[in-house]
Amino acid sequence: LINFFVVGDILSAFKEVCGGHGRCDYSEALFLCIKRITSRSPHFQKRVVYLFTNDVQPFGNNRQHCIAACKNADDLRSHNAEFSVYPLIPEDHEQLDPNVQKNFENISELENDIPRKQYARRNIAGLDFEIGNGVKFSVGIIPRKQYARRNIAGLDFEIGNGVKFSVGIYALLGTEKLPQPIVLDAEENEIVQRSHTYINKETGDEMPLLDREIIRRRQVGGETVDMSPDEIDKLRRITLPGLLLLGFKPLSCLKISHHIRCSQFVYPLEKEVLGSTLMYRTLYEVCMKQKKMMICRYTQKANEEISSKFRYAGFHLVYLPYAEDKRDLSEQMTHPDGEWPKASKEQIEAARGFVKKLTASYFPEKFCNPVLQKHYKVIEALALDYAEMPEVKDQIQPYFVHDAFRKRVEKELDSYRTATLPDDYNPEEKKKKETKTKRTDDSSRFLKRKPESFELKRKVKDLRSSKIL
Repeated sequence: LINFFVVGDILSAFKEVCGGHGRCDYSEALFLCIKRITSRSPHFQKRVVYLFTNDVQPFGNNRQHCIAACKNADDLRSHNAEFSVYPLIPEDHEQLDPNVQKNFENISELENDIPRKQYARRNIAGLDFEIGNGVKFSVGIIPRKQYARRNIAGLDFEIGNGVKFSVGIYALLGTEKLPQPIVLDAEENEIVQRSHTYINKETGDEMPLLDREIIRRRQVGGETVDMSPDEIDKLRRITLPGLLLLGFKPLSCLKISHHIRCSQFVYPLEKEVLGSTLMYRTLYEVCMKQKKMMICRYTQKANEEISSKFRYAGFHLVYLPYAEDKRDLSEQMTHPDGEWPKASKEQIEAARGFVKKLTASYFPEKFCNPVLQKHYKVIEALALDYAEMPEVKDQIQPYFVHDAFRKRVEKELDSYRTATLPDDYNPEEKKKKETKTKRTDDSSRFLKRKPESFELKRKVKDLRSSKIL
């Protein structure tokens, strides 16, 4: 809908997309909506009907159409459906058109259907109308699904000398993993239950032991240590849950290679410690002003039920690798003969145009995980007893796999090839040379083996002739 209003001429844009238009009897349109939502299939969890109109005579000169439309609107509300009327007023108009005022005077039955938010209010014949500029005024008040933001951990942020404030950790993006496999019995198709039995090596008798009574041996610092489960649990918990500020670094020191997993979002929890929002906001403004990032030691804990809404920008929690995990790639990135060749401006512009043509807006929901999709299709085929597994569309394949994408970048690819490859470059000749070299090697091997085969045949012939004599 918004795309229609971006275009200057809405009428021509609507004709191009929909093929034309005609006048509508609103009573019949509302009756069709009632019939649609009361049908068994499909099932609507939420029933909402919006009427957008810029018609100065929405019901024409027929009073009967107006009465029928009001009656059907009331019937629509009785079926647990929401109904709203949006009169679209141009942005430069401060009040309703006189013709619109005249035609809306007698529809008091639709008074409750006209939204009263984010408009300039006008009183016309005892009715309050809300004036909006185009479609932008209605987008803000159309209800959208609000997803609950629950923090995965609530902990203390210590900045030094015992000064702490409370923050919550939120996962804005995460990796979806395959579900854990379950071992089933082949005959009874039931889940296999695992049990452990402990036997004394000396006597061979079964020993009923609890998990807390078992002593495990672990290698700690090169020494073998006997530890109980409680001691092992304490060994894993080196620090208390929380964020400890270690220092500050310039923001330019953070590289893409340092992101070893999905980042998380940090937000203050005012309900836990009063003043957390003020301290958090002060840290954020100082870091943004000086272009610094905070290096912290992070220990997470269990989820909390307390949640809060995001109202302004904040810090992202980025996981940094350990020093032992960083690889030195200087040798691999060094040219064996000296320096790497530098690209010219023409080559850079050609490459930039090629990449820009293939670049599109990215949303995590836009691309499905092909491994998960294949896994679900296999389960679907087994559950529904399909003869063949449904085809899985891989949405992350490169551009040259799809004909439509490859044709779209033919011009940019030709310009990039012209800018980077020599004029006499022919990939077909290279393939022919490789094939010819391979055939020459095969023929030389055959020639080497041929005298041996002749010598063997001559010996066999002499042996047969000696037997005949």
